[in-house]
Amino acid sequence: MCDVKELSIDEDLSVYVNIPDFVDLDSDNETDYSADEAENPVNIDEEYVFKKEEAETEVTPVKAEPLEERIVEQVVYNNSKYFKKQKPLQNNTNFGRNLYHLLDNHTRTDNVQANTNQILNTNGKRRRSDSNDVQIKQEPDNYIKQENDNQSDDNVKSISIKTELISNEIENVKTEPDEDKTVNDLETQALKKYDEIRKWVYTRLGDNLRTGASQQRYNNVKFRIMSYNVLSQGRVDRKVRSFRNKNPNHLAWSKRLQLLTREISSSSPDIICFQELDFIDDNNINGEIEQLMRNLGYDFKSMKRKDPKMDGCAIFYKTEKFTCDKVTYCELDNNDVVYMTDCNNVGIVCRLNSVHNSQKVVVGNVHLKFGPDRQLSRLAQFAVFMADLQELCHERSDGAAYPCIITGDFNLEPYSDVHSLLVKGKLRYRGLLLGTDNYPDNLFPPNFGIGPDMNWSLSSQQHNMRSGCLYHNLGFRSVYQYREERTLYLGFAPPEAEITAFQGKWVACDHMFYSTMPLPDYSHYSSHDGRIEWKLKLLSKWTLPSGSQISKLGGLPSSICPSDHLPLAAEFLLAPQH
Repeated sequence: MCDVKELSIDEDLSVYVNIPDFVDLDSDNETDYSADEAENPVNIDEEYVFKKEEAETEVTPVKAEPLEERIVEQVVYNNSKYFKKQKPLQNNTNFGRNLYHLLDNHTRTDNVQANTNQILNTNGKRRRSDSNDVQIKQEPDNYIKQENDNQSDDNVKSISIKTELISNEIENVKTEPDEDKTVNDLETQALKKYDEIRKWVYTRLGDNLRTGASQQRYNNVKFRIMSYNVLSQGRVDRKVRSFRNKNPNHLAWSKRLQLLTREISSSSPDIICFQELDFIDDNNINGEIEQLMRNLGYDFKSMKRKDPKMDGCAIFYKTEKFTCDKVTYCELDNNDVVYMTDCNNVGIVCRLNSVHNSQKVVVGNVHLKFGPDRQLSRLAQFAVFMADLQELCHERSDGAAYPCIITGDFNLEPYSDVHSLLVKGKLRYRGLLLGTDNYPDNLFPPNFGIGPDMNWSLSSQQHNMRSGCLYHNLGFRSVYQYREERTLYLGFAPPEAEITAFQGKWVACDHMFYSTMPLPDYSHYSSHDGRIEWKLKLLSKWTLPSGSQISKLGGLPSSICPSDHLPLAAEFLLAPQH
């Protein structure tokens, strides 16, 4: 792996990029998903799906020259004038070998009748026969004629039956390479290809635990978390124009529920954070989803967006591993803040308690405002969400923070301002360029209650101490180290980036972050960002595809992907408090 050096941006803010060592093992403004069919197509690319199978059936032809030379060397004398010239058998494919023998046997059968009248000369003597002629004992003319008359019908039937059998065998030989295509339909093959692309990769610690090189302590708990914007069915039915070129069968709720169940079953998460989950009223989620999740052993906390929206966010957790200690419902629409009006977004923060070791972990699920011109709205919403999250994180008696994970649909790409605030811990937004304008001096009115540290506070003096700046001390690291971000600091053009959704173009707008601790002064460890994983350690992640890969599988949504977003997932190790 490459070492990444610190790059200075300004006097009090530096860029740190977390690149752990991975071991590779086997809304109001709506997106028009039909705007660019080349980017987000309707159908699956069959050539791409079956590419692997076709490559396996290809056989490199073997040159016939060496075989021809060996045949000549084995001949003691030249008797070619007595035999018909035949091309040497080329042993390059099973099909060619089987077809040669079948036709050769068929020729021998035909020659039984064809050569009967030709094998005798006019004087009754045998002529020299070809290699494929059948040697027939000479009999009187009347005997031969009588025998032929009696058996002519039987011979015709026999030859026709054999010819039919040979043709069937030839047909079976020809279709042998295509058996996989006929047995498995296109969707099944596309799902297999999807699973090949989206594999699990492990950190060094995760790989050591997996292979047995390291042993997991008895009081440590492994758990897997997923984040998924499942695409509200109400939005699908309401925004018909956005999906006009998509197959209606793929947008039907029954089909999408089936695929959603498969996504959950394949990754087996212990915690699931849903965005755009359908509600039937202000307090109850979609009945089929609730029944499905309860049957799988989940309990949940949910919050619906304000009317007329009929979707919201929810956090599901396996009751055999966690209980909910405390929950905070975050309303991210506030008329007192000019940048948060007409937002109608929500978030949820749950403090979960491990059944096994009594350690607590805070999980935040958020869905920020969509729109290329709503950067200020997303920044203000995130600051309010962080205030609610830190309130649950800092309720320990010793003053330390509980480990926490933030995930959801942020509707922003890496390297944006909010993303930088998360992974760098600080953003001085005052005076920054924002399109053709600049950021304001302050996001919130004087006595709104949020300080620059993104904590709820009533001290107006604190608010004025560092206006135009936001920071936190949770030390978030991103689970997904995007290729563009990684290669940006290595000085060469980035390869095709991982994506999570289609918003007029392929973007990575869904994210997952986890907290770390400051590196102690006495520690013999070192890190590029001055922090260390402590009670919460990353073990593995579910990789993301590129835009071209998911396009060839039918785009989003499709017959194998039920939503216009892709799910994220990661596995962590949670250590006890003491």
